[in-house]
Amino acid sequence: MRSLMLSRVHLLLVVIAACNAFSPPASTRPPMLLPLSLTKHNAEETIDRHQNCFNLSSSRRGAVSIIAMAAVSNLATYKAQAAAQSSASAFLGTYSDPINHPGGKRTIKLLGDGSGDYTLAQVFGGGGIGEPKEYVLPAVILGDRAIIIDFSPKGGPRDFTGVLEKDGSIKFLRDGNRWPRIIE
Repeated sequence: MRSLMLSRVHLLLVVIAACNAFSPPASTRPPMLLPLSLTKHNAEETIDRHQNCFNLSSSRRGAVSIIAMAAVSNLATYKAQAAAQSSASAFLGTYSDPINHPGGKRTIKLLGDGSGDYTLAQVFGGGGIGEPKEYVLPAVILGDRAIIIDFSPKGGPRDFTGVLEKDGSIKFLRDGNRWPRIIE
């Protein structure tokens, strides 16, 4: 949730910077609509404040402000990616599937460094009764609680969701199957 908020802040800052970069000078800007309740004095103050706010890019101070906003937003994005990576690592490891495919193993590995609220992963598995010797399944890990595995390469569903249990096993919501973690 926090990384989603940081992504939204990052997007907002980028939009503001782009608007500032392409905004026309105050002399050519159309007049602003102001609430009727403002007095003439308050209206002049409000206009001055808004013109200074929207015309950041026309001064050195405005340019520095835009650069600072971009730097802060990039730092926030980096922290969000690091958080997604560390929370997704809760799923890393090797699991068994004693109910559906006894003797089989599944190893979950992350792809890349995560992006926002999710991290791409792969499930390397096989060797169990009634399954191929080896296979690779694409997956998406959501935070540190859920994984969605695409079983279509094995002829199964594309969106098989599992949650991480307190004991480290993965419980699948659709059929109640469990993959206990193998401690090596």
